[in-house]
Amino acid sequence: MTLFQTLNTKGITVVVVTHEPNVAACCHRTVTLLDGRIANDR
Repeated sequence: MTLFQTLNTKGITVVVVTHEPNVAACCHRTVTLLDGRIANDR
């Protein structure tokens, strides 16, 4: 995650797909899908 965060601070967009809440907590924006539709966008 540190590498992804470093790249992101340099202006590179990083998309992470995970089922792990602790990984998602490291992200600035979290989009949650439910049955293929956006349930939350935080």
